[in-house]
Amino acid sequence: MNLVIKGLRNAILTGWGLSFAYLWYLADFNVLFSHLLYASVLGGLVSASALIFYMLPIHLWLSRNELVGLHYYLMVGLVPSIIFVFIPSFTDATGRLIIESIITYAVFGVTLTTVFWFSVCYRKPNKTN
Repeated sequence: MNLVIKGLRNAILTGWGLSFAYLWYLADFNVLFSHLLYASVLGGLVSASALIFYMLPIHLWLSRNELVGLHYYLMVGLVPSIIFVFIPSFTDATGRLIIESIITYAVFGVTLTTVFWFSVCYRKPNKTN
């Protein structure tokens, strides 16, 4: 269980960092730090809620069924990126903006699930001398 908490912590911090960097990029690197920090904290909270309510139950199911390969977690990270775009409250864009939204959500999802997987599931092989 400590590994799961460590994985959640690492993924949440990664989500906060990604939100910070992405919002800074969207503001053309010209924004008040306090506004950027506030917006990125909200992005981190969204990442935390997605990890706790979406990723954690799926991780428990995957680990119970011994499906701990990185490719399973990458697919789990990609599913919300496609679903969120078609929920009207997340985006009302069409055409090119829908593709950009899918790519942005996919980068966030894949990065967070990869960090979570490396923190929780990845086991370094024992080196024998």
